[in-house]
Amino acid sequence: MQNQLVIILFSLILVSGSVAPAVFAQAPEAATGAGARGGVDIDGSWYVGENLKVGEFFKYKLCHQSYKDCSDFWMSFWVEKETVVDGEKMWLFQVLVEDGDKVVKGYMNIGKVAPEPTGGSDNIISYGAVYKSSISWLSGFVTGEIDQPGKGPKDFRLPSWGKIANIGGEQIAAIGLQTISVPSGEYDTIVIGWKSGGKTSHIWVVDEFPFPVKASTWEHVTENPPPQEYRFELHEYRENVSTNPFTNFVDTAQKQAEAGCSTEYDMVKKVANTNTNSMFVKMFYGPEKPRIGCEMKFIIEFMKPYSSDLFEHQVHYDILRVD
Repeated sequence: MQNQLVIILFSLILVSGSVAPAVFAQAPEAATGAGARGGVDIDGSWYVGENLKVGEFFKYKLCHQSYKDCSDFWMSFWVEKETVVDGEKMWLFQVLVEDGDKVVKGYMNIGKVAPEPTGGSDNIISYGAVYKSSISWLSGFVTGEIDQPGKGPKDFRLPSWGKIANIGGEQIAAIGLQTISVPSGEYDTIVIGWKSGGKTSHIWVVDEFPFPVKASTWEHVTENPPPQEYRFELHEYRENVSTNPFTNFVDTAQKQAEAGCSTEYDMVKKVANTNTNSMFVKMFYGPEKPRIGCEMKFIIEFMKPYSSDLFEHQVHYDILRVD
């Protein structure tokens, strides 16, 4: 009787003609090498900025290796309106950044075909670069409709969305389906991924939703373990927001200026080797003469002993504060 049930069940699968695509409990792994192929058996296509609308609000917690060695900060943006800059239609994003105890308010002009920053307020530039290299990074492969080779929306069934040239031509593609929970809610996602340095990078996208809801990617390095390149999660999402949600926030630079603090100054640079010559340390601080109650910028960089351009990773250190 048990054998008959197995045969009947197998026959039903054959008659139906297809099997539902697997939904992974854990993030799927990407293949690597010349024969690596992706694609998932689900209808639909996607691009960064799909269905983006005026009035939408997004709040992400994110980091990127290029900014403070992947220290987390908060970035919120509100799609205020459509605008025209130099004859090109764009989105106007009002932006709020919460970086430690610092608050930064500004705006970005965002492209419509590829939602990348093309301009904006000066104080947002460094954060806009992180946004471009993380939240909108996939726009290098998938964009709105445009008559250019390799651009436009990409079907989830495609074996490849393109190659990542800077990591040896590894294929980037949809590699699985996964239901995930992030602070903004639960989503049925298509997992975009690629493998380099022995580790799979993942970006979780939702069909007909403008931006990825989560990402965790890794740098391509020759030594393991690879450091984090960027990561983010969507913490809050709202629609039909008609008034600026950042009105009650005060920019830290504005507070500093009103208190008479220096806002433009040259950084003082100090360089020293360790007592074992294992690395050398660059230290930058400013202003040269700090003022009580005003912000002071302090940066430490750990460099390899044989190159001033190569950073050491995973360095543990203590800072001793003295009166």
